[in-house]
Amino acid sequence: MSIFVSDLDDVVVDFVGSVCKYTSTDHAMTAQYEEFTSFEFVDVWGMSLEECDKLLDQYFLSPNFLTIEPRTDAIIGLNSLKFSGHTLYALTSRHDLIREHTALWLPNKFPGVFADILFSSNAHTSRATGRSKADILNEIKADYFAEDNLAYAVDAAQVVKYVYLFRHPWNRSGTPLPSNIIEVDTWYEVTAHIRSIEK
Repeated sequence: MSIFVSDLDDVVVDFVGSVCKYTSTDHAMTAQYEEFTSFEFVDVWGMSLEECDKLLDQYFLSPNFLTIEPRTDAIIGLNSLKFSGHTLYALTSRHDLIREHTALWLPNKFPGVFADILFSSNAHTSRATGRSKADILNEIKADYFAEDNLAYAVDAAQVVKYVYLFRHPWNRSGTPLPSNIIEVDTWYEVTAHIRSIEK
């Protein structure tokens, strides 16, 4: 069967929403989800990349992150894809500080669902290392990819059959997208599209 690959943050979990709750309660910051019209946190928060790294590192040690739960529709959708015979991988740009936690969290929340978790370079941090998501997708011969970063989605569209771009304020460019990028709000739309083309 096909290989399906999913990003984690703001695809499987409500990452930005969780960050907003943390910064509003612990740092008296007012930026809310709707104001994240850029994928770059530094643009929204008006701080340097180093300051952004420090704040996110604090968030990654907080209960807001450590106890984050997956979206209900993601649980249903990903389990459905696994049940129907797809091989699933997680592909995330989470950096070294939280990779061990992520590797433990994923099989706990999605037991038996993912074949592996893969890590790519990170756009949010000054400590970016690793390969691009498109390179990794190409290497594993992925068929489908779920993502929230517009630039990553456009790159991935060159190497996979379909990219499912989850709509968020930070990926509303207004420019035409490649025909194999499908914009979605829920995992139900993802699984419905795959069922329609794999009949």
